[in-house]
Amino acid sequence: MHRSIFTIVLSLLVFVLDLRSKYIFYDKQLYADRWLITAHFNEGIAWSIPIPMLVVMLVTLGAIAALSWLYYQKQITRWIYAIILAGALWNLYDRVVLWWVRDFIDLGFWPIFNIADIAITIWAIAIIIRTLFPWKFGWKQ
Repeated sequence: MHRSIFTIVLSLLVFVLDLRSKYIFYDKQLYADRWLITAHFNEGIAWSIPIPMLVVMLVTLGAIAALSWLYYQKQITRWIYAIILAGALWNLYDRVVLWWVRDFIDLGFWPIFNIADIAITIWAIAIIIRTLFPWKFGWKQ
């Protein structure tokens, strides 16, 4: 039970951070004149690759199902699960409600992204590292 509460609280924290940041930087466009902030709607998948929205939604749901399976098989930690799940669900929410994802962080040399994308990317890298080098971190095979 404690493990489930932790996962829910951490996921909600990422949800709130992503929601507030999208509201401040995308919807209200506060700080829009500052470096790194550019409101952009992403109708595709990663890096705005144009893919039909229904396909994107199905891929996202499939990824969430696979992630959940890994978690319940104890192949990934609750940190990884909670943060990737929150990022994926929040971007899915944008796609269902708005038909695009609100992106706003613009580094200039990289496609524009948001907080949920950061969460997904960092923890996806953690899964890759965990898979390639499980003995380095004391994780089971």
